[in-house]
Amino acid sequence: MDIPQYPKFAPVELAHRPAVLDFLREERTEVSEVSFSSIYSWRDSYAPSLSVLDGLLVIRILFPDGSVHCFPPLGEGDKVGAAERLFADGCQAMAGVTNPLMGMLSSKGHPVEPDRDNWDYVYGTADLAALAGTKYHRRRKDINKFEKAGKAESAILRSEDMADCIRLGRVWCEEHIEDEKAIVIAECKALVRAFEDYETLSLFGVVARLNGQICAFAVAEELNPEMVATHFEKADAQVPGAFQYVNREFAKAFQSRYKWVNREQDLGLPGLRENKLSYHPQRMVEKHIVRKVVA
Repeated sequence: MDIPQYPKFAPVELAHRPAVLDFLREERTEVSEVSFSSIYSWRDSYAPSLSVLDGLLVIRILFPDGSVHCFPPLGEGDKVGAAERLFADGCQAMAGVTNPLMGMLSSKGHPVEPDRDNWDYVYGTADLAALAGTKYHRRRKDINKFEKAGKAESAILRSEDMADCIRLGRVWCEEHIEDEKAIVIAECKALVRAFEDYETLSLFGVVARLNGQICAFAVAEELNPEMVATHFEKADAQVPGAFQYVNREFAKAFQSRYKWVNREQDLGLPGLRENKLSYHPQRMVEKHIVRKVVA
């Protein structure tokens, strides 16, 4: 399906995937939010729509409060000029902006603020697979507890596993609904949609079993030829070490294909930030919010 030319926009559909992937291949992005699966899976909550402006892909999202945001233009072309046009036409903020575009827009007077809560955590896949050295002692201890609790095993996520994964995801949502209600509801919708179109979206992942029962899973997508993004990682909170185990097993399963694992953002949640930092990221994808120049 063709993407309309600006200023027309079209709501994202599965049929747009080939066209969007063409732009993403040119971009070699490391920003997890602009992967096609992310855009498509979260569409019920943020109403993403697509347009092509001067040869660049524009992704527009609508927040529940009615504010209009855009992601940075993707592809090869005049990104600064495209961004200026978007701001002039009503885009209130541009999210997920990284260098060099951030610096170029800042030099033109656009207010820029670091969006630390949405920085992506990037790890060496080999590091997560090996968990070697004293800095990972706690994680190895967690995994040992899981492995000693019964018959522990992992496998590539198959279609017959999806119903159990969705069930586990819904249990997670129920357990966390009081923490960040809007975010949790949106994530649950995205998770179910991702599984509904798992094969078409070219998603892949790993499940962890204890005594034959699925107790954790990780679902991912290729961001670029060297990097994979784990969009969903869920585990049964009643099974100690399940989360740490599936995280390691995912890395072991795909370390021959990808040098880096992008485990996405922490959303400013203290527990999630502590967990992601405890795995010692190699670097962060530092994103910024850029706003329209105020006269």
